[in-house]
This record gives sequence, structure tokens and C-alpha cells, in this order.
Amino acid sequence: TPNGATGAIYHAKPVIVQGAWLSCRNNPSVVAEFEPFEEKMAALLAYWDHPPRYHVLGRGDGLHVWHDQLQSGADNLVTSRCPSKFSFWCWDEAKDADSLASVDLHMFLAREHVAFARFQRAWAAVTPSASEAKRRARIADAHQNASDMIMAQMNKWLWSEELGYYIARDVKANTTITNHVYLMGMPLWGGGATEAQAVQSAAALLASGMYSDWGVRSTS
Repeated sequence: TPNGATGAIYHAKPVIVQGAWLSCRNNPSVVAEFEPFEEKMAALLAYWDHPPRYHVLGRGDGLHVWHDQLQSGADNLVTSRCPSKFSFWCWDEAKDADSLASVDLHMFLAREHVAFARFQRAWAAVTPSASEAKRRARIADAHQNASDMIMAQMNKWLWSEELGYYIARDVKANTTITNHVYLMGMPLWGGGATEAQAVQSAAALLASGMYSDWGVRSTS
């Protein structure tokens, strides 16, 4: 919420702002209808900008983390030693919670910031106030920069040149997670891969044992 209260929303997912933008991007007249929700959009983004959701750059690697593996929404995705707090036989809240950095979260977050920037520019274009238009332009630039930073940190820490695909990371144990799951190529969907990364990721996804009649496998 705008005042910062979250309760125990461990499974909040950063897909709301981009969903709103995609619903109205081809109909500019509808964009204005989302302006009353600006404060809540900003609150959704702010939720991910502080520890434990953000492993602060300078004291960490600048990556964002899920509370547990289930939060990604891919419940069968095996990318960590212990998937979630429901895995009572192995889960250690102090050690396992807020430790999993994976590319799905970074792609979602980067797109959220881009969507908010696009809303700001659209609102700026119709405001009669020059000062308000400039203010919105500054906000848009800040969120575009935030998106660029998220992508930069993702490619720095979650791309393996040696393996040729995207990996995950346990930020608390400072270890990499190299399981073969569909996240190896998720930045292809989000437009976050370079041409070279796209070629390598696609090859990894289509490797023997990865592709099935119903799609790319989601378990290791």
C-alpha cells in the first residue's frame, strides 16, 4: 500500500503495472483512467526496492529476490535446495527466505518500471501544465533508468558465459544455481537478452531432455 504496510504478502508478483499498460496502450483515451492509481503503482514498485526484497548494491550484488520459490508462480520450478516454507523438512526461514534471485523476477520488475515510465510520459503528454509535464518526464526517466539497472545486474550475475544460459543465485550463500529449467531462456520473452545470449539460450532450451511435446520443461 502507499503507506508501506504489506502484512505478509510474500507472494506479491510484479506484473500489475505492465498488465495495466498492455490493457490500454492501443487506446490512448483509456490511459487517463489509470492516473488515479499512480500512487499505488509507485507503491508496488517501491515494495521491491528495499531489503529483504533487494540485495543492496554495495553490500550485495544489487539483485532482487523472491521470498521463496513458490513466489515465482512456477510451483514445480526446482532452482534451490529447498523450494518453500511448505517444504517443512528442509526449510530454514533465516537461511532460505529471501535468498533466491532468478531471471523471472528481474524481467518482470524491469518491465514494470518501463510500463510506469510509459504511463508517466502518456500522462505528461496530456497535462496542460508545463511544470507538471517536466515533473512526469523526470519520473519517467528515473524508472527507465531503474529498469536499465535491473537488466544490467541480471546480465552481470545471472548470465553464465561458460554455460551459455541464464542461471539463478542464492544471494545469502553466495552460490550459483545451474539447474536446467525454462528460466534458462526467460529473458528471451522479456527482451532482455543480447543477440548472442538469445542464440545460446535457445540452444540450451532445445537441448536433449529439455523440450517435450507440451513445451520446455519446468523441473530439473
